[in-house]
Amino acid sequence: GADALGLGKEYGCLAVGKRSDFQIVRAPAAPCRDLYEYLVSGISLADIRQIYRDGRACLSGLDGGEDGDSRS
Repeated sequence: GADALGLGKEYGCLAVGKRSDFQIVRAPAAPCRDLYEYLVSGISLADIRQIYRDGRACLSGLDGGEDGDSRS
C-alpha cells in the first residue's frame, strides 16, 4: 500500500519515526474463524476501545466503559 504510493518512508507499518493511524478493538466473545472478516464486518462502535491518529491517542473508552470518554 504505502510503498506503492511512494509513501513507504513515512507510512506502512508500526515503527519508530513512522506515522500511523490504528485502533484497538475488543476481542470477540467467541472464537472466530476469520479474524479479517471479524475486523471488517463483525465489530461495532462498542467494540472500539481506542483510536490513534499519527501514533497519538485521540479517542478512548468509546463504549462508555471503565475508561470513560476522553477526546483530545
